[in-house]
Amino acid sequence: LVVWDLLRFGRSQGYYMGMGRGSAVGSLVAYSLDITGIDPVEKNLIFERFLNRERYTMPDIDIDIPDLYRPEFIRYVRD
Repeated sequence: LVVWDLLRFGRSQGYYMGMGRGSAVGSLVAYSLDITGIDPVEKNLIFERFLNRERYTMPDIDIDIPDLYRPEFIRYVRD
């Protein structure tokens, strides 16, 4: 939900936040929360790239924030 909130903030400011990238686009939950804009079921993407039993670290969701807007995001997180 932290990523969802960051993306919601960026979009509310009119920033293009992308459709998603990396293994997170295979997550139906990420798609349902509008974190990614690609339906993994429709595109037949593999969820196990995002989360599987062999993975020894927690999954992460990558987001790209343009350098120009980075101070605003840091301020938002801090506040």
